[in-house]
Amino acid sequence: LDAYIEDLALRYRVPAEVIFDANTLTFQVQTVGQKLDTETLRQQITTALFSPFPIGRTITMNFLPDPKPDVSVLREAILTYFNRYGIFYDSLDSVVSVYVEDLATGESTGIQSHVLHSATSTAKIGVIANYFRYVYQLPSQEIIYRMLAAIICSSNADANILMNITGNGDDLAGLRMTTDTFCRAGAGNTRVDHHFFIGPAGEGAVPVNYYDPAGAPMCSVSSPLEPAPSFPIDEGIQTTAADMGHFLSEIYACATQGEGLATYFPSEITQEECGYMLEILRGTNFSHMIELGVPPTVEVAHKVGYAAQAAADAGIVFSPNGDYVITIYMWDERLGNFDNYALSRWTVMGEVSRIVYNFFNPDAQLLMPQTPLNPNGGAACVLPSSPEEASLININAGRFDENGEPLPTACYDWPNCRPFDNWGRSE
Repeated sequence: LDAYIEDLALRYRVPAEVIFDANTLTFQVQTVGQKLDTETLRQQITTALFSPFPIGRTITMNFLPDPKPDVSVLREAILTYFNRYGIFYDSLDSVVSVYVEDLATGESTGIQSHVLHSATSTAKIGVIANYFRYVYQLPSQEIIYRMLAAIICSSNADANILMNITGNGDDLAGLRMTTDTFCRAGAGNTRVDHHFFIGPAGEGAVPVNYYDPAGAPMCSVSSPLEPAPSFPIDEGIQTTAADMGHFLSEIYACATQGEGLATYFPSEITQEECGYMLEILRGTNFSHMIELGVPPTVEVAHKVGYAAQAAADAGIVFSPNGDYVITIYMWDERLGNFDNYALSRWTVMGEVSRIVYNFFNPDAQLLMPQTPLNPNGGAACVLPSSPEEASLININAGRFDENGEPLPTACYDWPNCRPFDNWGRSE
């Protein structure tokens, strides 16, 4: 019944007509569209089907106003923004990929969303999913803490340890299993074929062969790749914007409906575990990239990543007018880790996020982006001071107070655990 009603809703929806303002990055609704009142229709059909008197009944389709335009308008708006402000998204020195999916309807759009990029730390989304797939018992407090460190604080060492555990102590097996989890969930162009960097091979405690390829087989269900200017990527840890967006949508479907990853891995991943994944991703408090494009009261479950010549953010936005996936991957030969040019590219990602937010929320648009907590980079990472305080159902436990400020007992700027300095801003 739900599938039938969803099909009717798509068939009878009339999108709103809007005009995109490239100066303010907002949408002006010219004509309000209409959408099927699915709840009323479901009640009518259910009543008719279960009526004790099987007589002919007339089902009335009612419609509600819908201010949301067709998703193709969003793609054109982002391209208009790129062209208006001279942002090269398909050049020899800069490539930008974007993927957006409406989690209510499944409609999606993208810009070069099937182009391979370095996945950087966004691949760690698959690391925690893979852990829940293969380890059946509830994670210990130590493991929960490692998950938080890997996602919220982007700890490469902890991500590597989690993969080692899923491989029962076999590092390469854990890597191959992570790639397989992406593959079987439909993200076939995504690979984690070597460890995340923890120091030069052969130096200190890092084995000489630590970054050798795991030899994961190519996925048989990968989507065709789009042509794009040739640019260097980390082929051992790679993805596309569409792949990571799809993977996030499957986590969401699993957490909210018991579908998605729970369908791909019916005896291995549960709805409860997908809820844990979302809660961990909600803990990212980077105060840059996607976060700057939504109001401070709107939740974002996401993972950022950056490296030389690469930056990425992949997440789910829980907006007032509907939840959606947004993934942005950027290659730029001038990108460094924390110089002014890198921050300007991160700002571009924030503005793309704001365009998407305004598209989904035409009656509550964000007129200006948020100001980052740290003007010189991402916000310092905050974790509980001990694993015993880490929680998979309240990600802020042991971290923040009700005002979003680090608790006096929290570890600010993990793992340094230094005194709070107002996010690096001058007083």
